[in-house]
Amino acid sequence: MAILRALQIAPLDQAVQIFTDSQYSIKCVTQWARSWEAKGWKTANGAEVKNQDIIRQLLAKKREREKAGGATYFEWVKGHASSRGNIAADKLAVDGADLSPV
Repeated sequence: MAILRALQIAPLDQAVQIFTDSQYSIKCVTQWARSWEAKGWKTANGAEVKNQDIIRQLLAKKREREKAGGATYFEWVKGHASSRGNIAADKLAVDGADLSPV
């Protein structure tokens, strides 16, 4: 969800680099989505793709950015490591999860 939010607020015509410790999120958008899309959002064994609502939104936003001239890059970072950015992101995610819904 955080990746989607970042892409929603980033200027469409500018390059954006997303750092995440989720290899699953990166692969969903950069490797697997095209195949799932071609198969009607089914996996290789015929099951429905999980989280496809978010994955579809991510893919649509990535494509919208590409049309507008803004590249989207993804970089994996080791989770729960000594990366200051990753530690800060984890803390913000935990703090945000504790907030009451608006």
